[in-house]
Amino acid sequence: MNSEIEVLVNGIALVELYGENDNKINLLKEAYPSIRLTSRGNSIKIQGNKKEVSSAKEALSTMMAMVE
Repeated sequence: MNSEIEVLVNGIALVELYGENDNKINLLKEAYPSIRLTSRGNSIKIQGNKKEVSSAKEALSTMMAMVE
């Protein structure tokens, strides 16, 4: 079953979250190869299998907390 979650990034510099040359966000993509990650402005959409989407959201939330 496919799922989609939108995460809003507020109060964090996106360059710090994504990393230089997107290296940090690419690690997330590599860890969850079956999901689709799309970023537009301060919004990040995670699409894919419900379980993978939920797990990737948790990882992204952890990354955001670490940047804060």
